[in-house]
Amino acid sequence: MLRETQTNTSNYLIKQLPKATAFIDKEFKVVHASDTWIDYFDFNSDQVIGKTIHKLFGKVNPEWQEALDNCIRGQQSAIEIERYFDSNNREKWFEWVNIPWYDEGENIIGVILQVEDVTKRINNELEHEKLQILLKEKSEIAKIGSWEYDAVADELTWSDMTKKIHGVPLSHKPDLANGIEFYKEGYSRNTISLAVHKAMVEGIPWTERLQLVKANGEEIWVIAAGKPLFKNKEFIGLIGTFQDINDSVISDLKTKENEKLLRTLIDNLPLNVFIKDTDSRKILANKSEVSFCGLEDESQIIGKTDFDFYDQVTARSSREEDLYVMQTLKPILSKETINVKKDGTVTTFMTSKLPLIGDDGKSNGLVGISWDISDIKQKEK
Repeated sequence: MLRETQTNTSNYLIKQLPKATAFIDKEFKVVHASDTWIDYFDFNSDQVIGKTIHKLFGKVNPEWQEALDNCIRGQQSAIEIERYFDSNNREKWFEWVNIPWYDEGENIIGVILQVEDVTKRINNELEHEKLQILLKEKSEIAKIGSWEYDAVADELTWSDMTKKIHGVPLSHKPDLANGIEFYKEGYSRNTISLAVHKAMVEGIPWTERLQLVKANGEEIWVIAAGKPLFKNKEFIGLIGTFQDINDSVISDLKTKENEKLLRTLIDNLPLNVFIKDTDSRKILANKSEVSFCGLEDESQIIGKTDFDFYDQVTARSSREEDLYVMQTLKPILSKETINVKKDGTVTTFMTSKLPLIGDDGKSNGLVGISWDISDIKQKEK
């Protein structure tokens, strides 16, 4: 009677264990199980007690079966993590521990299974891993590296991409002074030295476009950014990023060089050249056009229309031509036009107007080219 009471008490205590626990005998039948363990797997007490784990879980994978067999032989298994789908086909992750079950005589009579639901942790780890992969991919594509300086330990840490930007091996161990020396001597090195100093002393972050000299001597452009870290108002370090922008800077420089060359060519043509927007406002004019309008600088003509320089008849006729070109997308080539300025000056031009067509196939303005042929017309007369 006393033994039966003790057994009932043990069952009662096991049922209330806060950790999901089950006791199975050497035939892998469930002898005891906590309510938590039963709830984890959507079982009920009638289904569990006396049933083998093979019956309860279906096919037991070889790794788990080997771990159970080892427990029967007295070897505790390592912690295992398994994926499980409940009755609603929801994915769950459980952390398993298999421990040998001994009786009073230190004889192994089965296995104690302890389980913990780690679904939330695993999902967080998976999300973190995905985030790290995405960040790494973005870092590779955008060529952005990170770095961190621990002022207490006086240690500088570079990410793999930062080392790649500097052209050093992954085994390279940088320090703050060495990091500054990578900047090109002169403006870039002076700028970063001052920025680091202000960050440490005044707590001012920085973002600068500077030149870096890689380990192989190659000069590149980077965006260097940094931010100071403080704890209890005491400076403890710096964090920041590096971005290799050399390709875009070189491309911009070439574009500006080509634009400058083209502008030089346009300004020195013995023709009036201008560009108008869809409202016939001038957004570009070469020196000949500016001078013809009686102005000294292009800025004085930008945003103006022909109504600001010619009489109503001439301006209206010009506007009608502009609309025709922009609406039909057909150019007007070598058309003889007579322009009358507001001061009464009459000039005969040979004019061409060509539509500026955007990616959407619609006109967003026009290019005009005019050649003053007044002298030729006078000679013809």
